[in-house]
Amino acid sequence: MRVERALGSRWAPIAAGVLTALLLAWFWGGLNVPGAIHDERAYLVQARLLAHFSWTAPTPPIPLFWEMAHVFVEPALFAKYPPGHAPLLVPGVWLGLEGLVPVLLAALSAGLIFWLARRLAGPWVAVLTWGIWTAAPQTLVWHASYFSQVTTTPLWLLAVAALLSWRQRERPWLLAVIVVSVAWMGITRPVTGIALAIPIAVVVLGTALQRRALAGWKRSAVLGLLVCALVPYWSWTTMGNPSTIPYSEYSRLYFPFDFPGFVRDTTPPARQLPSDLSALGESLRMLYEDHTPDLVPHAFASRMKFALTHPLGVLSPLLVLVPVGAVLVGAGPSLFAAASFVLLIAAYLVMPQPQGWTIYSLEVFAITPFFVAAALVGGLDRLRAWLAKRGTGPRLVPTAPLVAAVTLALLLVAGTQQWPEKKHQHALRSARQQLARALIAELPEDRVVVFVRRTRPMSTHFTVWDILGPPATTPIWIVRDLGDSRNAELIAAAEGRRPYLLDELTMTLSEIPHPP
Repeated sequence: MRVERALGSRWAPIAAGVLTALLLAWFWGGLNVPGAIHDERAYLVQARLLAHFSWTAPTPPIPLFWEMAHVFVEPALFAKYPPGHAPLLVPGVWLGLEGLVPVLLAALSAGLIFWLARRLAGPWVAVLTWGIWTAAPQTLVWHASYFSQVTTTPLWLLAVAALLSWRQRERPWLLAVIVVSVAWMGITRPVTGIALAIPIAVVVLGTALQRRALAGWKRSAVLGLLVCALVPYWSWTTMGNPSTIPYSEYSRLYFPFDFPGFVRDTTPPARQLPSDLSALGESLRMLYEDHTPDLVPHAFASRMKFALTHPLGVLSPLLVLVPVGAVLVGAGPSLFAAASFVLLIAAYLVMPQPQGWTIYSLEVFAITPFFVAAALVGGLDRLRAWLAKRGTGPRLVPTAPLVAAVTLALLLVAGTQQWPEKKHQHALRSARQQLARALIAELPEDRVVVFVRRTRPMSTHFTVWDILGPPATTPIWIVRDLGDSRNAELIAAAEGRRPYLLDELTMTLSEIPHPP
């Protein structure tokens, strides 16, 4: 059949990726949407510094004005996060399209999901898996962001794709792809990298024992070590010490309780915090207060439930078909998928998280859509074959193309009902940042310092101030308001930048005529 041949072509995964990218760009509202949540903005700050070929920038004048969550202002300006994600965002920063790379990474994830599902279960399962995964609102919400999971998701899928090909046909370069992908996951999200590396390592070592050889392992190990060496290099360039991890040091200075585990550090922060960071710390501390060992079983069950159902979107009732799909796909892939899924959920039990915060399982979002699709297509194919043997009318059972067409049509209809509302809700996250950007862009001067006055914050997890690049060379400073007298100190150090005041409550921008 012509459609089936098209789905089996080398271009089909690329087409799937392109369609996902177009939908995601529309859902996000473009390719230059500002980061909303503190974590996203910290990654963007790091990417902007790297766009100037440096991990850090000198401490800005009067650092208190520049304090941002997850960002150091002393001994230099840099973000606390590991070095795997921010460098990938740099091309988008250079092009003035900061959302470009996340959208491209989502397209890569979509293409790999299609390729893997087709390789394991055929083209109709592939198109269904891709359709269910792409249409799920949670897929769109999390991939339309600057969170580091948009990097670790395609890395894991790439490692699995390379593993599948390597098991069938041993090639040293495929082993290198596996090792480098896993290592890059590790320097992006260490907990995720370790959890998802375990099943891969078991398969690689088991296959090597069967073959009594592991061709190319030395070269692959060297490449993996070079990737991992970015961590001490990052520590050295930021903290001045290769053994001091910025992530841990930031917790010590700002939020001492923010460590994995169940033992709470009740000591106050080593650094004096502005009021907004203190409020953020208190809201985070509340999560940790409810994070106790006796609640781990409940947390595990709850997180498993959300991680299993959210990737299915409106098809979540079909979760009951997952065991059927697992049987039809086979023991090997099913055990690997189940181990990856469970290990990833279990690994993050050491960290508290809000209910429904499924981004920690984003890498394995495609697993439940894959098994549901395999059950729908494979189960009906088995039923048709069984009826054919009995001569009782297999034509009464829908064919794989019909099932795929009906399911995709259902997803499209549901999407047209859900996507606009979800898109609107998602846009509200960064609405104030977008408005602030538009107001500042209309200013007649190129060099300005904008003081953001926060009288009644909408949320402790969102801010309007931002760091657009190294302060010494960036013409626009967007900082917190510390009152007229303190503001005057920064105005004096602003090297001629015209001062403005942005009221976050009314979102109005007015010029400060003279330093007080």
